[in-house]
Amino acid sequence: MASGKLKVQTGTDNPILRQRSEEVSSLEGIGGLIKGMKKSIVAENGLGLAAPQVGENVRVILCRFDAGSDKEVLFALINPEILKMSAEEHVLNEVTAEMVKAKEVPFGVSVDEEGCLSLPGSYAQIARASEVAVRFQDGRGFLKGRVRAKKVEDLNEIVLDLKGLNARVAQHEIDHLDGVLICDKGV
Repeated sequence: MASGKLKVQTGTDNPILRQRSEEVSSLEGIGGLIKGMKKSIVAENGLGLAAPQVGENVRVILCRFDAGSDKEVLFALINPEILKMSAEEHVLNEVTAEMVKAKEVPFGVSVDEEGCLSLPGSYAQIARASEVAVRFQDGRGFLKGRVRAKKVEDLNEIVLDLKGLNARVAQHEIDHLDGVLICDKGV
């Protein structure tokens, strides 16, 4: 795969955006995909980007953590998995606009506006866990062209404890890997 800027897929009925992505089992082509995704996220000034958004249904996401600060870092997460959440999915699904207005959102839940590069001009209030732990294979070396690993299993496994906006970005991008868009989750 070429490592130039990749075209962002758009639309609520786009079949690429609506299917569950496959686990990365081979590193073949992943370096080019991640480099292309990096060019796209920079060009679009996004906080995150998932492989399906650029037409590849594999479990790879890029997340810009601590965006806008002097600690900002771009992570490439391969096969990310949420291990823990400060609020269970069923609690998040029960949050209503009335609860938000009355400031009666359950503990561990954060509600904020989200946009999406695949749904330009669309925004929704989304309930997310305010903290998550995410496990993944570290793909940051691909961002710099420095990967010696031959197999996915050879990449470093990392668990990050994320809070606030960082947790929100990771959850948003992992949703893309499962074919879920913000229009499916609005409060």
